[in-house]
Amino acid sequence: MSDEKIIERDDKLVKSEKSWRRARIGAICLGTIYVLFFLIALKERPSFPGEAIRSLAIGAVFWLVIIDWLNLRLSHIASIKLYRGKINNP
Repeated sequence: MSDEKIIERDDKLVKSEKSWRRARIGAICLGTIYVLFFLIALKERPSFPGEAIRSLAIGAVFWLVIIDWLNLRLSHIASIKLYRGKINNP
């Protein structure tokens, strides 16, 4: 990859930082709602506790992976800002 393409990609990431932050907050809210809804549903119909707990665990891991991916993207943006700050202010 050429330096120009890397700089262009990094510029797009830095410009969309606010959007990534909102996505992380949304994922945290949706993950919490998923877990709460599932626990309420499990309390209502405890007929298959083994399958329900397995499904809850799979869903929770899914949301944790998405939240972790968003955190990684935001930390990448922070490192770009830090690197550019060091270059501009030696």
